[in-house]
Amino acid sequence: TDAAMFMQGVEYCVISDCSILCTGAYGVALDHYAKYNRITHNEMGNLGCGGVQLTGYGPGTKTANINTGNTILANYIHDTGLAPYMHSSAVTSFGSSYNDVKFNKMERLPYTAVMMTGTDPSSINPNSWNANAWFDSYGNLDTQYGIRKDEIEALGSEITDKFGNNIDNGIHAVPYQNSDYNITEYNISIDYMQEM
Repeated sequence: TDAAMFMQGVEYCVISDCSILCTGAYGVALDHYAKYNRITHNEMGNLGCGGVQLTGYGPGTKTANINTGNTILANYIHDTGLAPYMHSSAVTSFGSSYNDVKFNKMERLPYTAVMMTGTDPSSINPNSWNANAWFDSYGNLDTQYGIRKDEIEALGSEITDKFGNNIDNGIHAVPYQNSDYNITEYNISIDYMQEM
């Protein structure tokens, strides 16, 4: 992930009262190990990608709560996806948990205002690794979700065979997603889904 302000291996850092404008990438990225950071009262606009990206690790057993407890508060995020990368939300979270996204104003976005995702359960099942993944520009399939296959396989088939079956509906895979307990509230979203 590229960003005007790229942070990895950080705790208790603050980005506040900044203007992050006219970049070809994200405004701020909290990548892999990033805990208890605060992104507050900033303007992020005319960005090639999205505003703030929180990216932990892919599904597994040893990486829970590595990207966690971050606060995205009272930012003005606008005019994203100009690279053009249309899949650009104002705030994107993958493999990140216990975050608060509050009181932000987000407008003129090609995609969603806030996107919080994990990996679909079928793709975590060892019987169908990356079932719904897409190849990257270099022909790699494993990079989309970053599944920590050795950790998932160590759970045993009595657990993993339940991932993604019609009866399970993804419930058994939730503890290994590392994308839980996020709160998004009191945000204002205007003119989103403008391109997709």
